[in-house]
Amino acid sequence: MRGDVSRRAVPLLVVLFVGLEAQGARAADLMDLYAKARASDPTILSARAEQMIADQSLREAKAGYKPTLSANGQTTKIYQDITKSDNFLYREGKTDYFNRNYSISLTQPLYQPEALTRIPQAQVEVQQARSRFAAAEQDMIFRLAQVVFGFLAASDNLDLATSERMAIWQQLEESEQRLGSGMGTLTDVHEARARFALAQAKEIDARDALEESRQAIAEMTGEPPTEVKKLSETFPLVAPDRPEAESWVQAAMFQNPGITALQAAVEIADREVHRQRAAYRPRLDLVASYDDVNSGGATIGNGGNEIQSKNLVLRLGIPILDGGRSAALTQAAALRH
Repeated sequence: MRGDVSRRAVPLLVVLFVGLEAQGARAADLMDLYAKARASDPTILSARAEQMIADQSLREAKAGYKPTLSANGQTTKIYQDITKSDNFLYREGKTDYFNRNYSISLTQPLYQPEALTRIPQAQVEVQQARSRFAAAEQDMIFRLAQVVFGFLAASDNLDLATSERMAIWQQLEESEQRLGSGMGTLTDVHEARARFALAQAKEIDARDALEESRQAIAEMTGEPPTEVKKLSETFPLVAPDRPEAESWVQAAMFQNPGITALQAAVEIADREVHRQRAAYRPRLDLVASYDDVNSGGATIGNGGNEIQSKNLVLRLGIPILDGGRSAALTQAAALRH
């Protein structure tokens, strides 16, 4: 339930961008920047890696209850030298031969308490990773919107500063012309030059601010934009369906992926305590094996032999003493919880 809600939160914000595309000229570029940021933003990449790790951890947990198959082979060269023998079965002399041993074993866990508790814990870890990814994607969307609209504001400021500089330049030219014709004063010229110098400084600051905004977008998308379209003049600003803050707070309590991730962390810690306690419980495995032992010689006489055996074993393991390791891990898990 919580995972479904957290997964719905991000698409709702993406729909907002789609609405911008349908209603304003700016939206197509915004969606393009969103796609680039989703593939390049370090926060998103980190959250995606954590989600992949959680998925693999779940696979690892499920593997604890699946059968395992192992094969072994061994070849031994034996050099035998019987220098003296009082038993007629042992012949004096030197001989050498090979011993070969091949085996294959299939183990099916029947009762593994740690694996039983680890599987649901890993499932919660997957839910937590998905919630964290949803929260990271929401944060990325808001950060992207902030830097994009900051870029648009900086672009407007630069246009305004450029227009102001050009207007003051015209005033400066008029002041100099009036001074040349004897209708103006030197003070007016100096004041116009001072205003023009100030306008130039403002334009430089505005251009620097625009470049900083461009680099802020590049940090998220991987490349600086050459041009960002502005919103349409007819872009509608629609009020929310429920303007009261309390309804948004209640919705956030159940749909905020950051909250669901923290709730999952509490559940993971609780399950970790149960998993560590499971180390005290017995384990039961079913083992089927096949062995082929081929000896090229023997201590008694010089003949060899080959023995093939098939075994079916029901193996019960009961933990008795581990030096206090399980108790320490259980206590540590309880303290983290």
